[in-house]
Amino acid sequence: GEASVLLTANGAPIAEKKASLTVGPRGPMLIQDFVYLDEMSHFARERIPERVVHAKGAGAFGYFEVTHDITKYSKAKVFSSIGKRTPIAIRCSTVGGESGSADTVRDPRGFAVKFYTEEGIWDLVGNNTPIFFIKDPLFFPSFIHTQKRNPATHLKDADMFWDFISLRPETTHQVMFLFSDRGIPDGYRHMNGYGSHTFKLVNSKNEMVYCKFHYKTNQGIKNILAQKAAELSASDPDYSIRDLYNAISKGQYPTYILYIQVMTAEQAKTLKWNPFDLTKIWPHKDYPLIPVGKLVLDRNPENYFADVEQMAFDPAHMVPGIEPSPDKMLQGRLFAYGDTHRHRLGPNHLQLPVNCPYKAISTMHYQRDGNMSIHNHGGAPNYHPNSFSGPKECPAARSPPFYVSGDVDRYDPVDEDDFGQAAVFWKKVLDEPAKERLVQNMVASLRNASTFIVERAVRNFARVDVDLSQRLTDGLRKCGMHINALGKSANLRNVYWDLYVRGLTAVSKFVRGSSRDAGQRARVFANKSNVLASLRVVQEKRRDFFCGVCRPHSLDELVPLHNAKIKENIREVLDLDLIKQQAEKGVLDFHHYGQYIISIMSKICAPVRDEKIRELSQQVDIVETFKGVMELLQLMRLDLANFTITMMRPNIIASSIEYEKAKFADFLKINSNGLQYTEKWLLRHFDAEKVTGSSSTGTNNVRQITHSLLTEAYLDLLEWDFNPDAETLMLDQGRLLELRDIISRLSIVGSVILLVNNTIGAPIHGVLSFKKNIKEHLNALLDSVHSNKDLEVAIPNIILQVKTDVKTTLQEINAAELSPELETLLEGQIADLIDPKHKIRYLVSLRIRQFLQKIIQSQSTAPQQVPPGLSSLQEELTAIAARFVILVSHNRSVFWEYYQDIVANALAKSDVDNNKELHGTHTMEL
Repeated sequence: GEASVLLTANGAPIAEKKASLTVGPRGPMLIQDFVYLDEMSHFARERIPERVVHAKGAGAFGYFEVTHDITKYSKAKVFSSIGKRTPIAIRCSTVGGESGSADTVRDPRGFAVKFYTEEGIWDLVGNNTPIFFIKDPLFFPSFIHTQKRNPATHLKDADMFWDFISLRPETTHQVMFLFSDRGIPDGYRHMNGYGSHTFKLVNSKNEMVYCKFHYKTNQGIKNILAQKAAELSASDPDYSIRDLYNAISKGQYPTYILYIQVMTAEQAKTLKWNPFDLTKIWPHKDYPLIPVGKLVLDRNPENYFADVEQMAFDPAHMVPGIEPSPDKMLQGRLFAYGDTHRHRLGPNHLQLPVNCPYKAISTMHYQRDGNMSIHNHGGAPNYHPNSFSGPKECPAARSPPFYVSGDVDRYDPVDEDDFGQAAVFWKKVLDEPAKERLVQNMVASLRNASTFIVERAVRNFARVDVDLSQRLTDGLRKCGMHINALGKSANLRNVYWDLYVRGLTAVSKFVRGSSRDAGQRARVFANKSNVLASLRVVQEKRRDFFCGVCRPHSLDELVPLHNAKIKENIREVLDLDLIKQQAEKGVLDFHHYGQYIISIMSKICAPVRDEKIRELSQQVDIVETFKGVMELLQLMRLDLANFTITMMRPNIIASSIEYEKAKFADFLKINSNGLQYTEKWLLRHFDAEKVTGSSSTGTNNVRQITHSLLTEAYLDLLEWDFNPDAETLMLDQGRLLELRDIISRLSIVGSVILLVNNTIGAPIHGVLSFKKNIKEHLNALLDSVHSNKDLEVAIPNIILQVKTDVKTTLQEINAAELSPELETLLEGQIADLIDPKHKIRYLVSLRIRQFLQKIIQSQSTAPQQVPPGLSSLQEELTAIAARFVILVSHNRSVFWEYYQDIVANALAKSDVDNNKELHGTHTMEL
C-alpha cells in the first residue's frame, strides 16, 4: 500500500531526512535540528536493563486447551471445562548468559507460560528440569554469581562454579542433569517444561492438594552433543530462537501436553523427604502424571522488544484455585520477580499490552500514578473503602485457611540424602553411552578448576556412585590432572558411610514401625533401651572415620560392654593425636595399624565374616586393605543391628498381638454384632453336609475345620471384593489391596512371558537377560494398573515393549528377526489377555493361587516348588508368599479364638438342624 507520512515522535511531519541541519555543506550542526535531537536522544535510551537471569530468550503466543477434567482438584476457571481455550504467551530462555550469548551453551532453559484468564494473569514460571540446584533462596544470588563472570577477570570461571557446587552437595542432582545430554536441548521445541515447584490446588469445596506441573513436548526430546553445540555457538548463536520462529512461520506449530502430579497433605506428612524440596522429584510411580490439556504455539511476536523483551513473568501471579506451598524457593521467588520487573520495566509494567490481564472481567484497583502510567482509572476513587462505587472485594476468591506453627529460626536445609535421587538418575535413567557422555562433559569442565576443588567435587560424586567418581578420576588423570592418591579410599569411605546410615535408618524405621500404636511402641522400647542405643549413630553428627587409619571409636562401639580390656587396648593403640603427628611427619606405618585393626575385628566379628578377615590379613596393597576394612566395618554394624532386631522381634510381635487382641475385645463390648461380616467371610466355604455331626468329635476337629476354612478365606482375599470388609481384617486392608494388585500384575507378566516363549520358542528360551529385562519393563508399564480397564489402556504399550525386547534380544544373540506372521500372532495373543477368563491368564492366576495355598497350609515361609511354567517368576512369587504368610500368620494369631468360635457355632447349628430334619422324617414314617 501507499507509505504513510514520516513523523517525529511528537507527530510533526518530517520534510527531509537525508542530512542533518548544518551551516553550509561543511559547517557545524545547529542545536535547533529537532529531527536529529529527537532521533538521537531516543536512541541513547533504547536499551533497558537486561534480565539478571534468563537474559536471552524466544517468545511465542498461542492457546491452552483443556482436554481432561481436574475440577475435583482446582476451582481455577482456566480448567473449568473440557474444550475451553485460554490465550497464552510463552518465553523460553537460557539462564546464565547475557542477551548476546549463544543459544547452545550447557545451561538450564527457562520455560515460562503466561495464561490470560478471566480471573487475571496466571504465570507458571519454570525450567526445562523438574529440579533446581538449591533449596533455600538465600543462596540464589551467590549461585547466580558463580554462573556469571569473575569480578576481576570478567571471564567465566570454573573455580567459581565448582567451588560453590562442591560446597553445597544439594546441587548434585541438578548438576548431573545439566551435564547429561539434556543439558543442551535441540532448540526449545524439543524439550519438556516443568513448574518445578510444589504448588497448592484448591477446589470449589476448599479442599486442597499439593501439585507439580509438567509440560511434555509432542515434538519429542532431542538434544545436541557437546561438539555440535560448540560449532553452532560459532556458526548460529541464535539457533534456538531461529528454530522456534521458523517452525511457527511454516505452520509447524509446537504443542505440549500439560500434566499435574498431586499429593495429599497426609501423604506429604509421611513422605521420606521434604515434598517441598526443589532439589528432588516426586516419583511418577507413586504420584502418577494426570493429563490436563495441551499448549499450542501458533503465533510469532510482531515486535520482539514489545512482545518478548518487555514480557514479565511473576510466580506470585496466581488465580483462585492455585496457591503457593511452603516450598522455600517458591516463597523467595514470590517477592524477587515482581521486584526485578519494577526495577527493569517500572511500577506500571502490568499496563504494557503483553503483560496486561486483558481477558479479566475487570482491571480495577487502587494503584495510581508512577512512571509511565497509561491507564490511570480517570477520576475513579483512589482509596479504599469508599462510597463512590469503587471496586469491592470478591469473597468467592477467598483462600481456605491453613495452620502454621513452629519455632522461628534459620534452619540450614541440610538433608541426610542429597545423593539418593542422583544415584537413581545415574543407575536407572542413563544407559552406558549416556553415562560416558556425562563423564566426558564433566571432565571437560572440571579440568579447568583448581585441584583441591576438583577433589572435593569428585568425593561428592562418590556418594552418588563410586563408579561415577572413579570414571571422573580416570578422565581427569588422562587430562594431566594429579588427583590425590587417597581419593579412591576417601570416596569409598563416603559411600560406605551413606550405605551405613541408610541401612541403620531403615532398620530403625522397621523397629519403630513394628507396633501400630505409639503408646505401645513406647512401652516396648522402655524395656529395650539397648535397641535404641545400638541405633544411636543414626542421629549423631557424621564422624570422620578415616584419618590415615580408622578412629578408635569405630571399633570401640562394636565391642561388647563386658570386654573392657579390648576397649582400653583400642584406645591406647589408636591414639588419634599420635596418629596425626606421625602422619604429619611422614612416619605413619599404615601396614602396622591396618593389621592391628584386622586382628581386633577378628575377635569381635560374627563367624560368617571369618573368610573376609582371612582375605584382609593376606592383602598387601594398603589402599585395598583399608577399603576392605571399611566394607567389613559396615557389615559388622549391620550384623549387630540385625542381631538386635532378631532378638527383639519376638517381643515386638508378641506385644503387638496382645495389644490388638485387647483393642478388638473393647470393640466387641460396644458392638454386640461386631463379627457379622467376619462370619460371612469365614463361612463362605462352609459346607454343612460335609461336616454333619463332626463337632461331636471334639476340639481337634473344630481346629482342623477352622484351619481349612481360613486357608480358603485368606486366599479369597486376593480375588474377592469384600464390601464391607470383615471386622478382623480392617487393619490389613491396605496391605491386602497392595498384594492383590501385585498378584494381578504378576499374572499378566507371567502370561506374557508364557505367550512369548510358546510363540517364539527356542531362540530366546533360556536367555536370562531377556526374562530379566521384560519383567522389569512390564512391571513398570503395569505399575498404575489396578483394574481391567487400566489394563486395556496399558495393553498397546505392553505389546510395543514386548516387540522391542524380543527384537533387541534376537539381535544380541544373532538370531533371525521375527516374521511378520509371528509378530502379528504375538500381538493378537497379548491383546487377548484383556479378557480375565483368557485361558493362559486364568491358568497362571490359578497356579499362583495354588502356590500360595500350599504355603499357607504349611504355615511356613520356607522355599516351595514354583508351579510349572512360572519359574521365571520364582523370585517374585517367593517374596509375595513371604509377605502373605507374615500377614496371615499375624491375623491368625490375633483372631484365632474368634474364628474357632464362629466355626464351632456353625457346626453346632448344623447338628441341631440335622437332628430336626431327622426327627421330622421319623414322625412322618410313623
